[in-house]
Amino acid sequence: MNRRTRNALFQIHTWMGLHLSLFFAFMFLTGTLLVAGFELESIGRPAIWTTTAKEDRTASFGMIYEGVKETHPQSRPFVIVKRSTPWFVDQTFGDTGWGEAVTFWTDPVTGDVVEETRNLGFRNILRDLHDTLLTEKRILFVLISATSVLLLGQIISGLVTYRRFWKGFFRWPNRSNGLRSWTGSAHRLTAVWSAPVVILIAVTSFYFMLGGLGMNGTTPEFPPSSPRDSALPSGFGSQMIDTAEARAHAALPGFDPVVMLIPGSKADSLVFIGHVEGIAEFRGMSSVVLDPATLEVLGVLTPDGLGGLAKWKDLMNMLHFGTWGGAFSMALWI
Repeated sequence: MNRRTRNALFQIHTWMGLHLSLFFAFMFLTGTLLVAGFELESIGRPAIWTTTAKEDRTASFGMIYEGVKETHPQSRPFVIVKRSTPWFVDQTFGDTGWGEAVTFWTDPVTGDVVEETRNLGFRNILRDLHDTLLTEKRILFVLISATSVLLLGQIISGLVTYRRFWKGFFRWPNRSNGLRSWTGSAHRLTAVWSAPVVILIAVTSFYFMLGGLGMNGTTPEFPPSSPRDSALPSGFGSQMIDTAEARAHAALPGFDPVVMLIPGSKADSLVFIGHVEGIAEFRGMSSVVLDPATLEVLGVLTPDGLGGLAKWKDLMNMLHFGTWGGAFSMALWI
């Protein structure tokens, strides 16, 4: 590349950096806090932290559901999540029975409720601030995600204008040439060090932009549940849930469900979501759908059944939020 082209790229890089620096600083700050948003929000809630080993987290979905209903008979659980992070107890989203949304935290061994929290917390507010500047408007989400193209342009133009940047990977800035020279060298060095992570963030943000535009890929549809008079059939409880989970295991060998979706309307099905032995986690989760009244298996969905961009959703989330390697990758992303 000739000097004229390189100088033009440098001018573009400098101009964009000057005018977008505050915006990207805001996005990176809120994004960094979001990586550990759940942990930051839970600092003052010692009851929901645990040191229970994974093999000892034996509470079934039925036990968790029963634990919530025993503590709050009028409550309506909707989603039960066995937390993937080993330092938190299990989590159930629902409402109090009179419309107020609430989260029930349950012991991963006994299924007993250990804490209750409201859903609108620090993490949700921070996420809305990061995604849409608290407006919750899709168009703004798309526009913010579209700046990933500008971010990627900054990275590429910076690497092109920094000739032989790979040789400067371990070239520590020299202070002998003054502060301005030192800060410029420090800027280039830290940019080269962080380039792999920032490229991943830019690429995944572009993927989210496509989702905001409606390009979500395809997922198969399953037969509807049998007609019933209420959202939950008569006798729905721990025994029925455990039977349903057993049938989900039989329908999909090697299945390890970590999420259960409880019907909230007469048309909803009972769904178990989790990973399958032999299928890499980055490929996504699998689902088993059952009729809540008859417990008949209506369908099984594995990552192979997804089409288009839907195939990449879990991988994009893991890379964007740095959860691909647990606590290590989260610390690295921060």
